[in-house]
Amino acid sequence: IGGMIGMVAGVLLPIPFGIVLGPLLGAIIGDLYGGNRIRSAFKSGFGSFLGFLVATSLKLFYSAILGGIIAWKVGGFTLNAIIDLF
Repeated sequence: IGGMIGMVAGVLLPIPFGIVLGPLLGAIIGDLYGGNRIRSAFKSGFGSFLGFLVATSLKLFYSAILGGIIAWKVGGFTLNAIIDLF
């Protein structure tokens, strides 16, 4: 719950890299507020941060693959067209 609140706060507040640091800090603060020790809070915060990074990178990879497939199927995406760009 703290990670989700931190992500929403990171989007709304003008903090640099708030969308990335929000879930990390939110999970840590939420765990500390829930009564856990600081070591456990940092573990869950790091897990939340790592999960966010893995999910974001997988979405980016999937989008690139899907974009390539769409460009290939629509046409005009050949090796010669890529070479002509450079």
